[in-house]
Amino acid sequence: MALAHLARGGLSQRLPAVAQQARTAFSALTKLPDLPYDYSALEPAISGQIMELHHSKHHQTYVNAFNAALEKYQAAESKGDIATTIGLQGALKFNGGGHVNHSLFWTSLTPSKDYEPPSGDLSTALEKQFGSVDQMIEKFNPAAAGIQGSGWCWLGYDKSNDTIRIATTANQDPLSTQGLVPLLGVDMWEHAFYLQYKNVKPEYLKNIWQVINWKTVADRFAARCAKGQGPASPKASAVPDQSTNGEPGLSSQPQEEQSLLAKVSSAALLISPFFFWGTSMVVMKELSPHTTPMFVASFRLIPAGFAVLAWAAVNGRPQPQGLQAWLSIAAFGLIDGAGFQGFLAQGLQRTSAGLGSIIIDSQPLTVAILAALIYGEQLAGAGYLGLVVGVAGLSLLELPPTVLQDALPAVSNSLNGVGLDASRLLASTPNALASAPEAAATAVDITADGSLWQNGEWWMLLAAQSMALGTIMVQWVTRQTDPVVAVGWHMVLGGLPLAAICAVQESSALLPRLQQLNGHDIAGLLYVSLLGSAASYGVFFYNASRGNLTRLSSLTFLTPMFASACGYLALGETLTPLQLTGATITLGSVALVTNAGKDDR
Repeated sequence: MALAHLARGGLSQRLPAVAQQARTAFSALTKLPDLPYDYSALEPAISGQIMELHHSKHHQTYVNAFNAALEKYQAAESKGDIATTIGLQGALKFNGGGHVNHSLFWTSLTPSKDYEPPSGDLSTALEKQFGSVDQMIEKFNPAAAGIQGSGWCWLGYDKSNDTIRIATTANQDPLSTQGLVPLLGVDMWEHAFYLQYKNVKPEYLKNIWQVINWKTVADRFAARCAKGQGPASPKASAVPDQSTNGEPGLSSQPQEEQSLLAKVSSAALLISPFFFWGTSMVVMKELSPHTTPMFVASFRLIPAGFAVLAWAAVNGRPQPQGLQAWLSIAAFGLIDGAGFQGFLAQGLQRTSAGLGSIIIDSQPLTVAILAALIYGEQLAGAGYLGLVVGVAGLSLLELPPTVLQDALPAVSNSLNGVGLDASRLLASTPNALASAPEAAATAVDITADGSLWQNGEWWMLLAAQSMALGTIMVQWVTRQTDPVVAVGWHMVLGGLPLAAICAVQESSALLPRLQQLNGHDIAGLLYVSLLGSAASYGVFFYNASRGNLTRLSSLTFLTPMFASACGYLALGETLTPLQLTGATITLGSVALVTNAGKDDR
């Protein structure tokens, strides 16, 4: 359900109404429109390489997927198959919106040699609304750069009050979903700028104004004001323009109400992976006596991966093409899929769900460093301070008690300086839970021999670093493969090694346990696979492929909150005083990194 929401880019609309609108609006196949200029004509603002890939590959993909969905829709409609027509709405809206938006985008651009500034009624309206064209741009660019994930930034005409507004839409949602008439749209998907500008969105936005076709924008403005009608769709396009009456899926809700619901829905979707990950740790902890670690790890990945791939196929998303694409997905699956889930499964046998979740969510610290080195995501001074503070917090969380006791003098000086009794804290920390006696006894036995590989916190730290590397890799992987498809295959390929380990090492213990599974256990397995993996991975890595990695990754501080709350309610877990201190320090460091990166695009 979360993935379907992701593709539509907004709240579910009233599907019977959508089907009726699509019946009249989408009545013919469409084709890729020709550009009114050469691919290289917009240089240096937009490179010829980007224009060729953007037009001939990305836009063509939207056209092909839309036509395929439309043919299925028409066939289903002729048979009276209402369920299928409703099920195709996501593909029609996403791909149809992609075609409409790009068709408008191409005609909004012009070679710099032909550039003319706004004039006439449009210029007057912009000056009245914003003060000047430059002042409009000063407001437009931050709105565009601030889009989380993928989307578009628009100048739109509001017929209700005769004003021009700046607005943003997610994914490929047309501007008409907000009740506005599109005058100018700027594509903020990475494929529009990344090859030339990398992740420096402000530079792309600064230069694109050199090639805006203000004459076309003025014609759209004049047509809307004079007739209440928008510019005709490009000649090659058979999809409706972005008008309220012709847009399938448009709700009849008032614009203000729809905007509020969209914001609430977007926020809920953004944090949903962290809720499902946190609660899944508790469910996995409960499943561990009834299954085996590698079985749960592989079950989280393989069925979930096939579920994501099935959803992607239904929605017309393209499969990977070429050896390089498959190798990148395989590496992604090995590191993030097999590595993360395998280490996590081992760690959960040796630590609590709440503590394990907190250690897992140290990964934003690694992401912040790697994103700065690889993608140029800059950290302010507070961000680097956050990294240092994070190391201190993780030390309190992860180091075995014997190591901390050996360092007691230094620890005492540090903790006593802030009013804490180090001796009492260390004495209360057998690297176990304050409650849940069985888990505590296990932790004491495991750490008694001093082996690092028998320490649950160490396994959790490895899991955190695997996920951090996966987060960094996803932008590289999705340059060659559709994000949702890449996520699906990475789960399948990452789950296979874990399944093999399970078959070799755990089969004798697993088979008798599987025969004892009850309905509660099966529901738990489905929860961690479909919600804790399929939906969560899909949403998180889709956003990671499009947005600022440091800020997105830092949202994982929500996961331990959900895990600890659920662990307390379901398992009676608590954290020792020293662990609570380390957790607080670690989460504070993540907050420092997040706030320091807010202005970096």
